[in-house]
Amino acid sequence: MLIMENSEFEKKLDDLSKNLSLAPARPAPVYGETGSSRAETIKFLQDKLAGTQAEYEGLLTLKNSTINDLTNQIEAMRAHIEEVKQHYDAAREELLQEQMLQAVKLEETDKLMKDQKTNHQKEIKLLSEILERSKYEIKTLDEKNENLRRERDELKGKTRKAEMEKMDLSDRVSARENGLSESKKAVEETLGRLLEERKLHNDSKRRIKELEGKISELSGEIENAKLNWTAERKEWRELWDRERSVWETHRQEFAVWEERLRSEREAWLSRLRQEEEKGVNSAQSITKILEDTSKWSEKVTQVLKLYATKGVQLPHVFVTPEVVAKRTVSSFRRVFALGALAVMAFGVLSWWVYDYKTKVHFSLSAERTLEDSNYTSLFSEGESLFLAHWNRGLVVKNGKFENSGALETFSGQEAKISAVSCGGGFMWLLDMAQLRFLKADPKTGEIIQSYKTAGPAPQGLAYDGFNLWAFDASTGLLYKYSLNGGVQGIITYNLKGVKTVNAMQWTGEKLAVLSDGYLIRYNFKNDVFDRFSSQKLKNAVAFYFEGEKMTALEKSGSINKVVEYRVKK
Repeated sequence: MLIMENSEFEKKLDDLSKNLSLAPARPAPVYGETGSSRAETIKFLQDKLAGTQAEYEGLLTLKNSTINDLTNQIEAMRAHIEEVKQHYDAAREELLQEQMLQAVKLEETDKLMKDQKTNHQKEIKLLSEILERSKYEIKTLDEKNENLRRERDELKGKTRKAEMEKMDLSDRVSARENGLSESKKAVEETLGRLLEERKLHNDSKRRIKELEGKISELSGEIENAKLNWTAERKEWRELWDRERSVWETHRQEFAVWEERLRSEREAWLSRLRQEEEKGVNSAQSITKILEDTSKWSEKVTQVLKLYATKGVQLPHVFVTPEVVAKRTVSSFRRVFALGALAVMAFGVLSWWVYDYKTKVHFSLSAERTLEDSNYTSLFSEGESLFLAHWNRGLVVKNGKFENSGALETFSGQEAKISAVSCGGGFMWLLDMAQLRFLKADPKTGEIIQSYKTAGPAPQGLAYDGFNLWAFDASTGLLYKYSLNGGVQGIITYNLKGVKTVNAMQWTGEKLAVLSDGYLIRYNFKNDVFDRFSSQKLKNAVAFYFEGEKMTALEKSGSINKVVEYRVKK
């Protein structure tokens, strides 16, 4: 019942959080005839939002009170167990004292038997009748003891503590059986002794039954708690398997898209190189033709000057207006074609220079091989390197970047971290197990706050100092989460040419995105992302810029490496 209430409570909290996060933005004021009606609409929406927030706070208070009640019940149960244990210890001490008293009395009885042996012959007939009755009572007691023994065997194995307590009870029953056997001998001595032993036995049996009843109640409560925990754990496991199946499906689709995009990019680059080679060859041909034309024009000019100075008339076929006009048009067309080719060659050269200047150029500084391939993301801060491990959580390497050295577990949080970032003195983590963002302290690893993701397949994580950014593979959009003690609003953007994101980071007003092995950078102006560079990062699955250094997480087969590059100016 408690699990159902908690699940319904969590469901209602999720509905309220969705209503709050998806609440429509306040419309801009409109002046005119409908201004008053829109103001009333805005006021109604504000009142509705305030009521929803109050209901959300009431539900949180109810959940806290429920947790406090459960804590009080657990403490009461522990106190009850301690009290039962004290009762058991007192009963064990009383039985030991009774056994010692019986031993002393048996010794006294032996002495009396020796002294009164002659006197007991007269009482044999009476004692025989008493003995037969006592045998019947002893048989009844044996049957009861046998029933107690069977009940004790049934209770074995439920809990270790109950087993130890039943062992104590078994010892007590055995001691009582020994006392009864001795009582059979003592029947010949005195009937009062038999009655006293029977009374003691009945008292012990009553106490044993009371204790066994308490043990049964405790065992039932423990079994109920185990069943509740098993059911809740099964629900969480089913939820995780379902989410993981969805994620695996998306990952396979992304792999197909990645292979297709890679083949298309390689074909495009091959065609571009061929066109560049053709442009270079054409430019060389144009240069040679221009040189030949210039030489020819210079020679013709010299010949014409020579004929003009000497008064020689040129042949009609060379100097008629028709021939001159025809050759002028042909020369003009040739020069125009050469100029167009030169412009094209200049454009290709300009594009190549622009592309070279906008790309980031690296030189290898150091690298280190990691122990397995389950690392997903990283970021660096000073001389500390933080890495996200799919199974171990967050891992940190302190000290200078070296080729050897063991990594130590930084946080024991039960989360599947796929992306990390830092900013404002905090760490930001993407937990794929519960689809949430975590805000953590980098010194202690303590989780300060958590926020639910808007989409079902979040990828990458970046913090710009005020807002949290993440890409969603299911929608193909970039989400901006405005934070101020909580998610105050969500805005989506379109990144052209990006279908999946491995990592992202803000560097000033530029957003760097790693997608399918390519580092793509965008300018963010006027609320629009403008792509201005793209370059290949071989085997890279994550990166982080810090000053003139870039640290990358590279994966090749089953080998993971952390590689440090120096950024060239």
